[in-house]
Amino acid sequence: MLALALKLLRRDWRSGDAGLLVLALSVAVASASAIGFLVDRVERAMQSQAAELIGGDLMLRDTDAVSDDILNQAAALGLATNRWIQFPSVVASVEDFRLSSVKVVQPGWPLKGEPRIADEPYGDERPAAGAIPAPGETWIDPQLASDLALNVGDSLEVGAVELSITAILSFEPDRGGGFYSLQPRVLMNEVDLAAAQVIRPGARVRYYQIFDGPRWPEFKAALEDSLEPQQRLRSGGEGGNAFGDAMERATRYLRLGSLLAIIVAGVGVAMGANRYGQRHQASTALLRTFGMSGANVLKVHLIQLGGLTVLGVTFGLIIGFFAQFTLIGVLAAMFPGELPGAGIKPIFMGVATGLAVAIGFGAGPILRLRDVPPLRVLRQDLGTTPIALWVSYLTAVVALGGLMVLYTGDWQLTLVLAGGGVAAIALLAVLAVGLLRSLGAARGWGGQTWRFGILHLARQPKAAAAQLLAFSLTLMAMSLLWLVRGELVGRWQDQLPVDTPNYFVLNIMPDEAAEFQSVLDRESIPASPLYPVSRGRLTEINGQPVRELVSKEQDLPEALERDLSLTEASQLAADNRIIDGQWHAMGDGETVVSVEAEVAAELDIQVNDVLGFTINDQTIEARVASLRTVQWDSFKPNFYMIFNPGTLDAMPRAILTSLRIGPEQAGLGRELVRQFPGITLFQVDALLKQIRTVLERATTAVNLVLVFVLAGGLVVLWVSVNSTLDERIREGALVRVMGASRAQARAAQLSEFALLGGLSGVLAAAGAELGSVFVYSALGVSWAPHGLLWLVVPSAGLTLLVVAGWLGTRRVTQTAPAVLLREA
Repeated sequence: MLALALKLLRRDWRSGDAGLLVLALSVAVASASAIGFLVDRVERAMQSQAAELIGGDLMLRDTDAVSDDILNQAAALGLATNRWIQFPSVVASVEDFRLSSVKVVQPGWPLKGEPRIADEPYGDERPAAGAIPAPGETWIDPQLASDLALNVGDSLEVGAVELSITAILSFEPDRGGGFYSLQPRVLMNEVDLAAAQVIRPGARVRYYQIFDGPRWPEFKAALEDSLEPQQRLRSGGEGGNAFGDAMERATRYLRLGSLLAIIVAGVGVAMGANRYGQRHQASTALLRTFGMSGANVLKVHLIQLGGLTVLGVTFGLIIGFFAQFTLIGVLAAMFPGELPGAGIKPIFMGVATGLAVAIGFGAGPILRLRDVPPLRVLRQDLGTTPIALWVSYLTAVVALGGLMVLYTGDWQLTLVLAGGGVAAIALLAVLAVGLLRSLGAARGWGGQTWRFGILHLARQPKAAAAQLLAFSLTLMAMSLLWLVRGELVGRWQDQLPVDTPNYFVLNIMPDEAAEFQSVLDRESIPASPLYPVSRGRLTEINGQPVRELVSKEQDLPEALERDLSLTEASQLAADNRIIDGQWHAMGDGETVVSVEAEVAAELDIQVNDVLGFTINDQTIEARVASLRTVQWDSFKPNFYMIFNPGTLDAMPRAILTSLRIGPEQAGLGRELVRQFPGITLFQVDALLKQIRTVLERATTAVNLVLVFVLAGGLVVLWVSVNSTLDERIREGALVRVMGASRAQARAAQLSEFALLGGLSGVLAAAGAELGSVFVYSALGVSWAPHGLLWLVVPSAGLTLLVVAGWLGTRRVTQTAPAVLLREA
């Protein structure tokens, strides 16, 4: 059996039958492995980049120093660790003082990222090159330097210690997006902390322990089950900030690309295996007439399928391995340093995918050969479709579903895609059969060429439906991936437009507001509205103190651990959205407030609750008029609490805004500080650049995966066209024998492909539109109808199949009919 199987396999290879199936398998494995390599390496690289936001892979925040048990657990996993301490404190120069945020670091800070320093406020930056302030020294940010008129070489008092200013701290990679704790920053060495004598019982101190190393996910999983109420655990790639949100969506898109690539490749293998089985029915019937049993026939073909699977998997792994170098080569220039090396998981997943696709989608037609009757030699209409075929396909779906879960680790995305895929296949199959059967009524439309195409499809609706379904699924997968890509990239581009503010301006005095606005207008500087800000605390909810509402074991919500920036406004900002209640507009004399939704959820605040605030020893009460969501990463002023106009008129307040100063106006920041010496100018250019870098890399990765899947889809379309090539060539030859010209024969063939392509495109557009509803929900993207889809996809389907059909059936017009019929 082995010798016969190998002999037949060599013959099939020379004839091209085996090559088509190997090509389809190679596409499946190459898609899974190449995208697997890309996803694996890019995910790790993006995780590393996003980790700079917290200075390492994982951050544990506590109100006390992290215990030795946790540190020993991290050391056992080979994790590097470092810590920094942060607390508010009044710092003083010779002539003045300011409440500042003091950050205490130790050698090795940060584990990831690179601080940048300068010799003067808002001056030319340079990397800190791994250095931190030496004992007895400090670095201060430009805001504090301007507030206290300090320069490098001056002294600053922090508690009981006097420190020498040796640099201006222009950028901290782990300062994050806390734009509303915009207190001036002081960076000092931990060696000086004891001498400063600023940490005393009751002080608001936060200890941040940072961990870094490849086994951090394992460490995180172990810690999550034993966290104390006051502890917070966070990784750099988590959502809730521009880095985390971009990375999360990009990762899920890459996984979606992997899943759709496997599905598309499975369609190609099914079509290739079906052609292989059909072409071997005659030779199998001949073997049966020579006395070979059905069991031995099955053995021969299973050996052949095994050989073809080995070849397809091997070629696919080779293609995928080298293809990922091409993909990574495009991305490498966008990542600092070298990308993480290729892991072995994508290799195993490629092999597993190849085996699952070969057995699931390829074994069905092979199993049918076991039951081919010997009389098939004389009667080509004989044959069976055993239940084993459908069992095989069901097994393939289950196996691929398991691979999806194993590969992505994302049950939600897998279930959405699997459930939607099954529903789409069922719906498309019904629609395909219905459309093809209805074509018979349209045979009188058009000229003779179109009638030929319509009649050929209507004559064998089930066979044509299989092709139509295969084409539709492939086009649908490609269209769905394109739609999601457009939504994600569009969202990222909208998130940080070109005119995104790169400076926050605080402490503008009310009597300076008009003059400040006139300077902005004169210099044509785009800016947010000027918001009046008073510092205050939320003290009561419905007459009950806030701290009584929070148990002793529960940590106070982060937004309420400090004074809030309270403001008033008559118009709702564009990046805010009301989710409950109504916006207060001008109000009707009643004091009302709009509350940010997350704070409201943490404190169980509802619309119409009454909140009490303490502002500069004055107390006010306000009814909650609305709850709203806030886009904190918009780089525009946003607030937890917004009152109706007039509420804060009697309160001490300053003005806050954000603005955009372009490179051509580089010196304007210094001029504003000179003209308005009391303002605080907070620059976020470095953070903007950091976020944009992540978004650009995510966009490039998304585009590369899309291109790879589209290329795989085109190969599958080619395989699908070739799976019915024999019958088309035979029919074309018969048309030629009956007197049709070459042009008429070509037009007849292409009309059928045009019909198939157009109908496939319509079904694919419907399936992609429906599927996008569920996939958008899984990816956290808002859905809207895609009108252009219904024009582009049918046109693309028609064009692709006409081109593929013309290339595949050229022999009909270039070869004598007698030769074609003899070969058939």
